This record gives sequence, structure tokens and C-alpha cells, in this order.
Amino acid sequence: PIYAQRYAKVSKYCRQLNCSKIADVGAAELTFVQYLKNLDHVTHITAVDIDADLLRSHKDRCRPLILDHLNKRENPLNIAVLAGSILEFDSRMSELDCICAIELIEHLQARDVSRFTANIFGRLKPKHVVITTPNKDFNVLFDFESGDQMRHWDHKFEWTRAEFLEYCNSVVQYDYTFELFGVGDPPKRGFSR
Repeated sequence: PIYAQRYAKVSKYCRQLNCSKIADVGAAELTFVQYLKNLDHVTHITAVDIDADLLRSHKDRCRPLILDHLNKRENPLNIAVLAGSILEFDSRMSELDCICAIELIEHLQARDVSRFTANIFGRLKPKHVVITTPNKDFNVLFDFESGDQMRHWDHKFEWTRAEFLEYCNSVVQYDYTFELFGVGDPPKRGFSR
């Protein structure tokens, strides 16, 4: 499934960058934490979501497995699960190598995107940031009843590739560079990444 490809791509990216302190914002069911736990060089994972009940109901995903006790890590792994908003500064998320916002930004109100951006890039200032979001250009492949329908009931907006590029260009003011890449195979009907 595309979500598994997305998690695998982001975890591979974190491995290539040798990020040891990583935050997953919009962590929801803590699925991506399970991917990060398998990266031996990772020493700190901070999972953040606004829904405390959702985090609480999935907290067991952060516990070590029996296999983890048999195959000891070279460096200990610390996992913090925090209920909170990425729109607000939290000093526990400072000094990170990477903040991953996987399929989160489209769940924010459009007016909050600038607060999200200013907090991550202007205040928390991790070395790297990974943001994924659905590509609205591909919505024509879904059997939607109307052209303005979105992929999830909670999406406040969905960006085209050009709109996401415009957003990425706006973050360079914080002394960051960016690269765009797709996940999954594009459809055969005249689309490209």
C-alpha cells in the first residue's frame, strides 16, 4: 500500500541523512514510530499528536518487542509520546535532527499553515524536515462525485504539485533548501512525478 511505501521512503531518507533524533508530528496511531524503531542509529524518537486518546490507545507500539531484548541495540532508544500541537513551540522538540510531518499539513486549517511553518522552521529549527502531502493532481483517478472532493473527510485542503512547490519555496526564507520526490508509481495515464 502507498502508506507503507511512504513510511519506508521517509525512514530510508532519515537513515541516509544519519538522523538520530527524530520527531514524528501528527503521529496518530504511532505507525511511523515502528519504522523508526528499526533504524539502529536512531537514539531518540518524539511522537506528537493533538489527540491524546489516540496516542494512549496505541502506546504499546512504542514498547520493546521480545526480539528487541534478544538483539540489543548498540545505543539505547528513548521514545517520548507527547500530546500537543505542532502549532505551538515545545522545547522538548528542540535540537532534533529531523521533524517528519507525514500526511499532516492537509489536516491543518489553511490559516494555521503559516504557524506550523514558523514553528518548525523558525523556532524548532531541526537540521532536516520531511513533509508529505497528497498530490491533488492525482485526484482525477479517484471516482469522486465532485471535483472539489478530497481523499479524507478531515482534509482542509489538498495541494497540486505546483501549490506544494510554492509552499516549499516559501520555507527557504528560514535558510532551508528543499527537494521534491514522489512516492509510489505514477499512473500510466500521462502523469509524472
